[in-house]
Amino acid sequence: MIDRSDLMDQTAQSRGAGDGAGSLELADVTKSFGGIRAIQNVTLSVPPAAITCLVGPNGAGKTTLFNLITGVARPDEGSITYRGAELTSLRTEQIVRLGVARSFQSVRLFSTLTALENIAVGISHQAGQTLAGSLLWIRWYRANRVKAGPRANEILERVGLSHRASVFADELPLAEQKLLGVGRLLATDAQMLLLDEPLAGLDDASITTVLSVLQELAAEGNGILLIEHNFDVVRALSDRAVFLSEGEVIFVGSPEEITTQEKLSRLYFGESKGSHG
Repeated sequence: MIDRSDLMDQTAQSRGAGDGAGSLELADVTKSFGGIRAIQNVTLSVPPAAITCLVGPNGAGKTTLFNLITGVARPDEGSITYRGAELTSLRTEQIVRLGVARSFQSVRLFSTLTALENIAVGISHQAGQTLAGSLLWIRWYRANRVKAGPRANEILERVGLSHRASVFADELPLAEQKLLGVGRLLATDAQMLLLDEPLAGLDDASITTVLSVLQELAAEGNGILLIEHNFDVVRALSDRAVFLSEGEVIFVGSPEEITTQEKLSRLYFGESKGSHG
């Protein structure tokens, strides 16, 4: 099992730090699919310099909420803002430029590029951020590697992968691939990071390594909103938990409170292990 006491000590040291970069705000956000409300009147504030865990049973709407925040889908009603800028009418790439970026359950890397090159792909305002543009990006990188290299190396160091710069992405173990994915988000200059199950499939030692990096990023001022099912991790990692059920926020507070409220405990621990929202 994870040594939760050690992780909680690390988290406590990181809380309250940061530069106050700005909050992500959702107000009365609603989304329906085929007449079924997937998200219902969600009002939520995600602060900087903190880790917020989005939890809830299978089908609660967690991934849908991520899609709405990042422009993959648009809400039917409500407002989503970051640093006062309205996001609901923007495309995904515009939202990234404003400082909000997300990862996916599956690690999406350029498998035939090195770790350093993968980071460079993510640097804001350069070509090749999609697979279709990779050939254009390779030309850009070869012409500009002297300029891009220092920034990419700095980000690799922040996620603990400076010693793996020249290793191809598909040769990295899963934990390092996940850290490289986080590095890709940082390369866009985003300061609000949405992570969809970044710890799924990892053993306890790897979880501890990734948690340490996430805590350091929060301590630097980044806001982190992540979907997580492992309750030991939620308690060790998060400054607070947001409980989503049937598209509604039914609880916001400390993870420990989930175990003291019968309804929340039944909904959370009654779900099958490893399910996805």
